[in-house]
Amino acid sequence: MARGFAFLVLVLSLSGAFVSPRPPLPRKRTVHRAASPDPQFAANVGEATDTLRRDHGMIPRLAPGLNVADPEVSLEIAQVSALRFMGLTKYREFWDNFRQGVELISTSSRSEVSNVVQSGLYLRVRWRLIMAPKDVFSGQAQGAVQAAKGALSNFGRQAPDLFQAGSSFLQQAEAWAEEASSAPALERTVEFNSIYELDCWSGRIVKHTLEFRSPEENFDLLGTLQGMPSVR
Repeated sequence: MARGFAFLVLVLSLSGAFVSPRPPLPRKRTVHRAASPDPQFAANVGEATDTLRRDHGMIPRLAPGLNVADPEVSLEIAQVSALRFMGLTKYREFWDNFRQGVELISTSSRSEVSNVVQSGLYLRVRWRLIMAPKDVFSGQAQGAVQAAKGALSNFGRQAPDLFQAGSSFLQQAEAWAEEASSAPALERTVEFNSIYELDCWSGRIVKHTLEFRSPEENFDLLGTLQGMPSVR
């Protein structure tokens, strides 16, 4: 159920027009930089670490790391590798929609940080989102779920993993709604890993990989995390 709940939030956040398939990788270009990094590199890394620790305790009210991100920052979902969000505007829009999705399907929500680990140019934040769910088939939430169904149909070919997970959740949600109608809704906890890659010159965030986690499932991180395995 935790995975399905997470994917409903994801589908709602993906329902905006800004979503597009991952573009083909551009040809590598040779970029000539100065021989030494930004003299504020160490300070920037420290600022990024402190900012991420603070911001992840305030989700979904804000976009984590926005103030310490590179203008060309990218966001990827580990379980939906076909999608990528490029640039600060898309990054902010994703988290705005994430917040709206959480508000539509829960009466209250809060986030907690489990730990923050730095390894070279990578920062891993392990965190959880705790929500008191509402009936997703009533009122405004029902309209959002219908919109999610429409969004899912657009991903049937482009992102079959998202389509399958989202469709599976909508079936689970029917049973959940019946359960909620007969007893008080229990809080739901969704576990996440956020992996941040820092620019080797400026120390600012250039990539955020968001991974859904849950105790009953074994998701693997992307192979590009270079020695930053999930701690389960």
